[in-house]
Amino acid sequence: MIRLLKKFFKDENGQSTVILAIMLAAIMGGAALAIDMGNMYLTKMELQNAADNAALAGALSLPNTYAGTADAYRYAYYNGVDHWHTDVETPYEGDDLKIEVTCRKKVSMAFAKVLGINDTEIKASSVAIQEPPIWCGEAYPFVNLDDDYLVDSHIVVWEKTGNGDFESLWKTEYTAINLGAGDDHSQGYFSVDYSDGLTVTKGVVATIKQEIGYIYDQHRPGYVFSLSSDVIRSGKYDDIKNKDVIALEDLVLLQVTFDRYNSSDKNLYLTVTGVYDFNNGEFPTEYINDTSTLSSRIAG
Repeated sequence: MIRLLKKFFKDENGQSTVILAIMLAAIMGGAALAIDMGNMYLTKMELQNAADNAALAGALSLPNTYAGTADAYRYAYYNGVDHWHTDVETPYEGDDLKIEVTCRKKVSMAFAKVLGINDTEIKASSVAIQEPPIWCGEAYPFVNLDDDYLVDSHIVVWEKTGNGDFESLWKTEYTAINLGAGDDHSQGYFSVDYSDGLTVTKGVVATIKQEIGYIYDQHRPGYVFSLSSDVIRSGKYDDIKNKDVIALEDLVLLQVTFDRYNSSDKNLYLTVTGVYDFNNGEFPTEYINDTSTLSSRIAG
């Protein structure tokens, strides 16, 4: 390239000036492409990060539209995009659990100005959705079938309530966590799969007596499933049979203190301190797993 330039400067032919001008334009165009395009790409990635963070932050507060919008603007600002260059839409596509955030920035061109391009606007958008929360299912492996917790907060589970009914769950409905021989029992619990209702079993199920004892020794509040007060009063499950399934809509979750444990009779004496209607989205907050999801798309 240097030799060519020297040749052009030495050449007194006027054509060399034209060729040189063309070559310089090509060089400048290449510089514009390399430097300005790199700057545009970097800006787009920064905007995408801001839009992603803002959308996720806003989704966590949905369906509270005001709080979700305010959080989205705030997190866009934290990521370098001010209110005037941020657009927030929620409900999005008619869904009050969705939010779209678009961040914009005008980028000035450097070398591309010689080609008549002074600036360009870069946009990046993200859509986030607040999925219903998922509760981990930590509860005792029983279901209260007969004690109306609204009448008396003191209830007993794992007791005989009918012909062979001991309020026990079928073995595939629960999993013992950290309750084995070599485990740290202070971290032990049962996880109950309640996603499709609860399957009950006839009989006392004495094989978990020791594990229940480990949990009682923790002396901390816990949870147990129960028929709702209305269902208990209706007598709908008075004639429950082995492997019958209690529908999810007939259940509530009770927060309880574990007051006394009779390992011989296999009874759990509990006091109800709270009621969660998970059919209406009520869950123990310390066990909720956030499931907000994000769909990013680059625009502009």
